[in-house]
Amino acid sequence: MNISRPLLHGLLAIGAQLACLAALAQGQVTRDEHAAAQALQQVRLEALKDIQQKEADALRAQLAAVDKRLDDLNTHTGQGVDRLGVYASILGILVTVLLAVLGLLGWITVNRKTKAEAQEAASAWFKDKASALEQRLQEIEEKASQTQKQIDSAAQGARDHSEATINEAQSLQQAMKQMQARMRQMEPSAQATAQSQEAVNLVKQRANKLKKTPEDSYTFDDWNARAHAAHEDQKLEEAAFLWQKAAEAPDATPLDVILSLFNRGIAQGALGQHPAVLTTFTELLHRFGETTDPDLRELVAIAMVNTGVAEGNLGQHETAIATFNEVLRRFGEATDPALLEWVGKAMVNRGNAEGRLGQREKAIGTFNEVLRRFGDTTDPALREVVSIAINGIAFQQICDGKALWSTDQAGSKTLWRATVEQFDRALALLEPTRLNGITMGNRAYALTLLGQIPDAESEFARALRAPVEGGKALYDGTLSDFDIHPIAEDQPMRELVERQWQIWLDEQGGGSAPAVV
Repeated sequence: MNISRPLLHGLLAIGAQLACLAALAQGQVTRDEHAAAQALQQVRLEALKDIQQKEADALRAQLAAVDKRLDDLNTHTGQGVDRLGVYASILGILVTVLLAVLGLLGWITVNRKTKAEAQEAASAWFKDKASALEQRLQEIEEKASQTQKQIDSAAQGARDHSEATINEAQSLQQAMKQMQARMRQMEPSAQATAQSQEAVNLVKQRANKLKKTPEDSYTFDDWNARAHAAHEDQKLEEAAFLWQKAAEAPDATPLDVILSLFNRGIAQGALGQHPAVLTTFTELLHRFGETTDPDLRELVAIAMVNTGVAEGNLGQHETAIATFNEVLRRFGEATDPALLEWVGKAMVNRGNAEGRLGQREKAIGTFNEVLRRFGDTTDPALREVVSIAINGIAFQQICDGKALWSTDQAGSKTLWRATVEQFDRALALLEPTRLNGITMGNRAYALTLLGQIPDAESEFARALRAPVEGGKALYDGTLSDFDIHPIAEDQPMRELVERQWQIWLDEQGGGSAPAVV
């Protein structure tokens, strides 16, 4: 057994100490010797400790080196194992690839054989079916071409239909605007221009189509189109009813409503239904009378003037004068030509009402005020107003001559001859399409009183067919004129009026033309 050097020194030191102790006990050494021996022994022990510590440190260093070697060995071992795993993986991949290549080579070999066999079979089949296949392919190509043409045709048809629908809707809207403009101008259908007649025909076509459509699906435009078509055909009762339905349409705008009520009132006036006219225009004024919208204000002014006319037709001349004065109060200071036209019409209608009440001076004063205010105008609508004012003054002179007849027939004839010139002046202010039947009828009346019967009858026949205020309006108005200062000389006029009226009725098929304010 090997004993390390430090351990051997330690055992010898302990043995020497024990020997000293034994000698001391036996009295073989002295105390001084013993103390010296102990000191020596202590030095040896200290030296032994140093030696042992150094050896221990060296031993620990050796152990650390061994541990490091073990760690390095483990690291190298792990790396080796990792490399071994990588090599194994690579080997596996190589084996897999090798197997795949071998399989692919086998598949290619088999596939080439199969493909060759398939090509031979297909070639034989195509040789046998080539003609039939070629014919079938041609049929498919022809059908495809036809189908493409049908698709292109259908697409073009859809585009054409869409464009036609849009164009038709736009044309219809434009036609409706033209017809409404004529309603506002009180232009009878008989005087429609070629352009406006085209619009009338378009609206009538639309109305005929709508008759096949359920009415619960109608829009405002649908009701309005049918109403205009009925009005053009002189089916005034139907037109008035349809315009009421148009006013009640859910999609009707305020402008649509007021136009519908306005048109309804005009149709009722043409039928001589003056109470109904008052009801319709009263509703219009109640709903829109205080509007500040420029378009609506014009229609309100027109409605108010027509209300006064209806009141006058019912003999309510004082009420009518109050209505006309209200028009002047509201719109008298207007500068818009469209409103000024109806201000002027309110003035001339007030003059007519004053004349009906025997207020001659007031009537003449009202007509002269119109001439003072609008006498130099170049506006066609206001020139019509001036023409009516001149007619009003001349008609008062007819009445003055009748009143004077019993005492001064020469003076009466002088007045009547002067009126003929004034009627000519009044008619000269009008466009040919706006000739006024009342003015022409009054001229015929003056000619009759002057004994010019043939000329008077020809003039009255023309008056009945005038574009404005002809027909029944002229007939009824002329009959009422005979009640003003009646004289025997009225009889020839009465007779020619009845003759020409019957002829006119026969031309109209027993119907009546619309009265126009």
